[in-house]
Amino acid sequence: MKKILFLFVLTIGFYSCEKYNVEDTTNVIVVIDGVRFDDIGEIEGYTKTSHMADTGTYTTAGFQKLHNTYGYPLITGKEKLSFITEGQKNRNDRQVYRLARGESNVIVGLNDTDRRAHEGEWLKYLETMNQAAEYAILLNADIITTDHGRHCVDWTNHGDSCECCRKLIFYIRK
Repeated sequence: MKKILFLFVLTIGFYSCEKYNVEDTTNVIVVIDGVRFDDIGEIEGYTKTSHMADTGTYTTAGFQKLHNTYGYPLITGKEKLSFITEGQKNRNDRQVYRLARGESNVIVGLNDTDRRAHEGEWLKYLETMNQAAEYAILLNADIITTDHGRHCVDWTNHGDSCECCRKLIFYIRK
């Protein structure tokens, strides 16, 4: 049975989509919060690409646009996104992963990387980034992406239009 995989790219600062037929997709989109392109390597079974967004601040607007485009529920650990999908609570990535296991047609937001970066914990940032990628693989994600990058020099923050904040990552399952 063929399902539709919505492959999205950022254009003019917002998500747009094209439809592609892909066999055996689960239609799971995983968004790893706030990762710089150069900080994360290849993920086995995925093709890595990037896109330069018009601005470096996508956090809630990006999630809102994804939700509106696909109509998929959002499972995340950010309570501030409860305006998109009711019932969101502050959760760590492990709790979000457990809620998302077995789900399809869903957007999963993993937020521990952003939290660790804001706390200035470089090794924890790298550790949570790798763990988030593993969760995405276990969830059989079709697309793994980021909602924004981080500053080129001060990696603990983000939010302006510097090159590193605007460079978004896309992993497409092969």
